[in-house]
Amino acid sequence: MNSWKRSLRPSTLGSGRKERLRQVSIDRGEDGSWIAERPSLPGCVTQGETQDTALANRSEAVQAYVGALEHRRSESASDS
Repeated sequence: MNSWKRSLRPSTLGSGRKERLRQVSIDRGEDGSWIAERPSLPGCVTQGETQDTALANRSEAVQAYVGALEHRRSESASDS
């Protein structure tokens, strides 16, 4: 399996803040698809037919990851 890492350039967020550089791991899956993983967010993985598609899908994966964390936190708070 080929594997390489790409350091992403900072991107401007809506509030004008700069996002920190994030590392993304890109691997070729057994079925030929490309798998993008953000090592700093365990389990935050997405895929696409091309490297560009996999990288484009990472934003949605990060939003889902953060949403799941927020949901767990709100459940924990209501259990207390």
